[in-house]
Amino acid sequence: MNLGLNNNEIIQDKKRKSSLNHILRISCDKCSYLSNGIYSENCISCLSKTLYLGKKKKKNNSIYLENYDYFLDTNILSYFFEYHSFIEKINQILKRINNTRNNCDYNEFKCPIFSQSLYNLDIKINIYNPISFYCLIRDIHSILSNHNPSSQCLKCNNELTYNFRNLIDLLANLSIILKFKNFMEKKELFKKFANFYEYLLSDLSLRLKKEELEDQNSKLNSVLFENYNIEKYKLYKCEIYSISNEIEKLYTIKRFFDNTVKEEFFIGILNDTYKKLDLANIKKIISIENLIDFYHSEALKYIDQKYKLSDLNKNRIGLLVATKILNLEKIFPLLIDDYIEEIFLDSPIDMIYINHQKYGRCRTHIKLKYEEIERIKTLFRLYSGKRLDHSNPSIKLVLKNKYFYCRFAVDIEPINYYKFSLDIRKMNKNIFTIQDLLKNKTLNTKMAAFLFFCILKQANITVVGTTDSGKTTLINALDLITPKDYRKIYIENVIESLDEIKYGKHQLKYKVESLEDGIDSPNTKSGQIKKLLHRTPDLIYLGEILTEEESKAMFHCLAAGLKGFQTIHADSIESLINRFIYHFNIDKACLNDLDIVVLMKKYRKNNHRKIFSINEIVLNSNNSIKYNPIFQYNPTSDNWDEVKSLFSTKLTKKIIKFESFDKESFNFLINLYKKGFEHLYRDKKIENKELIEYFNKISYYSNDSNQNLENFIAKEF
Repeated sequence: MNLGLNNNEIIQDKKRKSSLNHILRISCDKCSYLSNGIYSENCISCLSKTLYLGKKKKKNNSIYLENYDYFLDTNILSYFFEYHSFIEKINQILKRINNTRNNCDYNEFKCPIFSQSLYNLDIKINIYNPISFYCLIRDIHSILSNHNPSSQCLKCNNELTYNFRNLIDLLANLSIILKFKNFMEKKELFKKFANFYEYLLSDLSLRLKKEELEDQNSKLNSVLFENYNIEKYKLYKCEIYSISNEIEKLYTIKRFFDNTVKEEFFIGILNDTYKKLDLANIKKIISIENLIDFYHSEALKYIDQKYKLSDLNKNRIGLLVATKILNLEKIFPLLIDDYIEEIFLDSPIDMIYINHQKYGRCRTHIKLKYEEIERIKTLFRLYSGKRLDHSNPSIKLVLKNKYFYCRFAVDIEPINYYKFSLDIRKMNKNIFTIQDLLKNKTLNTKMAAFLFFCILKQANITVVGTTDSGKTTLINALDLITPKDYRKIYIENVIESLDEIKYGKHQLKYKVESLEDGIDSPNTKSGQIKKLLHRTPDLIYLGEILTEEESKAMFHCLAAGLKGFQTIHADSIESLINRFIYHFNIDKACLNDLDIVVLMKKYRKNNHRKIFSINEIVLNSNNSIKYNPIFQYNPTSDNWDEVKSLFSTKLTKKIIKFESFDKESFNFLINLYKKGFEHLYRDKKIENKELIEYFNKISYYSNDSNQNLENFIAKEF
């Protein structure tokens, strides 16, 4: 297995295409130049020759290079087809050149002309590589034109000059030669591509001018208002621009040396190191993290030997080399930026765009080349162990390492009209604590006090909202302030809960399959939820409830007295009730076990996520379901109204049946908690460990006495 260029995986979908679309399949297993890469001179020559020799046998619309898992379509091949149409004429002219040599009077001696190394025709000229051949004849013609031959050599010199001029004229207006000339004239292209053939085969050249214009227009109509460094080595700098008359922002990435006086110096070291490192011959699949670390280490060894750089810059260049080798260089900055929540690519011809934690939807100028997309697909096959073809056109994959923790989803044809799309959900984005949510005005201090009271009384909290409304962020923030002694059991399809063992908390986590994915397995969420009764949890964390089976299992636990956190998608409380009753066939009476239901909303205007309402669901005597808001967001005042007295809620009435609470002592306790949250709201941000220790003590004193609790809160701040 090799995650560089070489991959021998052949998928059934491409076999099907081969029969339908006349794809010429080429295997390079025995080629000694295989490791040089697809853009090397030898590879291009071999490719062109194979295409030329095979054109009479079968018309090929495209080529599939098995060892590179790489398709060349008609648009690219047309450059070679056009050149091939002139090969017979080229051979005729070369034959005349050879005849001139053979008729030379100095044939048995050292010829003054043909002994010139630059145009020594004793070696066979490679006519199948159009650029190499063009450069050769151009250089020979230049030497001949500037040569002052003796009288006895004048005839030969003139004949040769004439014939080489014919070759140049023959090729000068070919599309591939014109493109090569354009490449050589533009300095900026050298920064983007290792050589001309990478420029040609990348299929970026046709879009380059358009991208540059888009970039220039965006910069002209935009204002830089935020920038920050990414990664511990400050390897990248993110710059965010506001664009005139647009809601979306522009998100750009710069390497640490971009636009500095040393830019060309560092690019030279980067490219030199990249070319010198060999792809590892790995016999088994190893983690992305280990691959990055391996190539990072190998790059450091080479840089140490050849260049005098600071340790910081060595590590920076080494990491850039590693991501380049693994074809992650474009998306790696996005994967490690903790402010990015989600990364989208809707089609191969589109640019990547993102959801930013602070600034919402942002565009980028990042495009993936065809071969980069193919390598992403190969990576998904390798690490998921699943097919990705017509029979299985969608793959979900979670990758977790010290660099990034993401859930990837890829869709290809036939399910995807544009043949490829990519969605990357970041799982290791910045942790928002309850203090952050207070400062962000996701909720107010009275609401936080009531939710904390619910946690201490082991009430069930269901958080509802649409995609990206902040549901998981809220339950994670609440989970951080649960009492230290709680035994908490987590059941999740994808682990989005936080690691709290390092803070001394008790966590048992189960990662399960989902019935949503069509998995018929005992390791489903619903199956594990039903087993919770035998595992003695104080609090359960069920993550996202997706299916009817999972909903029924959840209500089974709630009816048995288990309480905790869960999220579910719904646009409103009415939609949630309808989903439970009509879509999931949950009996109305079961909804009484939902203690507190929190509705989250995301406001597109400012990208703010807020608790819209905190509610209770009630089954009336006439068997109708209604919900009562306890807190409700008021857009006019940009604050929350306490719609219902907290002491009169269904939950509080249930609690005072078993505990000695009157209205006065209840309100006194809520106000104490509120005072603690007010201190957090006003004071500077504290570290997670300090925050957790603070709430551990509040939990302890809450079970001790109100007086001690009051003294602690007053003394702490």
